[in-house]
Amino acid sequence: MAAHGGLQGWNANGPLQFHFNYQPLDGNTIQISDNWSAKARHKMAIDTSRQFGGDGSVPWALPDTVCYNHFQKNSG
Repeated sequence: MAAHGGLQGWNANGPLQFHFNYQPLDGNTIQISDNWSAKARHKMAIDTSRQFGGDGSVPWALPDTVCYNHFQKNSG
């Protein structure tokens, strides 16, 4: 923890962002997760206007269900 600025420095870093490649599905996303507020956002890597996420209690997708449909189409 000391290498990352101690606990105070670590907590001040904010949300975590990373790339995730869903296998065996063709669904690469860029994820931003805020563990303090339980909010998460996934942006499709091939088209960042296609997004889905949640605010800790309510899931959402933009536009509507396009991301969900993408995963359903490629899941079997």
